[in-house]
Amino acid sequence: MEFIQKVVDELDSFEFDPKYIESWNTYLNEAKWGWDFISPSINSLPAGSHVFELGAGPQALAAQVASQDMIVTAIEPSGSGFSIMADLGEKVNALAAKSNITYTVIDVTGEEYVNSNFFDFAYSVNVMEHVSEIDCVLDNVLYSLKAGGVYQFVCPNYAFPFEPHFNFPTLVHKGLTDMVIRKKALKASKVSDPEGLWSSLNWITQRKVKKWAKEKDNVSVVFSNRALQMYISRAQKDPIFVQRHRILSQISMKMSPLLLAISKLVPKSISPFIDVKITKLN
Repeated sequence: MEFIQKVVDELDSFEFDPKYIESWNTYLNEAKWGWDFISPSINSLPAGSHVFELGAGPQALAAQVASQDMIVTAIEPSGSGFSIMADLGEKVNALAAKSNITYTVIDVTGEEYVNSNFFDFAYSVNVMEHVSEIDCVLDNVLYSLKAGGVYQFVCPNYAFPFEPHFNFPTLVHKGLTDMVIRKKALKASKVSDPEGLWSSLNWITQRKVKKWAKEKDNVSVVFSNRALQMYISRAQKDPIFVQRHRILSQISMKMSPLLLAISKLVPKSISPFIDVKITKLN
């Protein structure tokens, strides 16, 4: 994560509104974790592979991938809930250019973007829970992959009764949670646009992804609990993550061996995370 760390190291030299520094640190910290998540897949690709990122956010992860001799195309639409990302993204892009790292970012949604049989690998990190039309985005990514290409993504699984952006329990059904919990969650949130963030959530579940895949004759879908295991370790070692999720981190620190053992056994359908690789067969 050499480039991402470079952004972190130079953050103090950027011109910014001080009230955004906490959010920027959080975004960059998530990019570090994202690199840990996808790097085994990236490192297995030959140099010059075409890689697609769905939801570039502050662009740090896209730049990191591009620094590994990958040809990166990323999409990041302007949208509610993430209004301060654009400024950081501009600064990251400028820093990447100074480091001779190039990549393409397009202001378009996953529902709109297709590039037929073009990409060797696609990924997204905590993005699929924000798209408007889950099936449409999955269709478009699949259509954009070459035969044998893989889409790897991780995001919250809303079959698990917890909303990680707001650190609030849920009632599984979005409508019921809206009525009972929404106001309390928004009031307690520290994000810059809690209303926009809440409205962006689509309550994706592993079941919805499996249902989509069953209607296709050219995909292989493999779910994993690797992300869950990584998050359990993260809750002990990542100070920024610990600060954001104090209660969960305290539980993890006290019960880590047990939680790691359970994470290997917990049904993936009710895991807190959807961690999946979708391969286009032909």
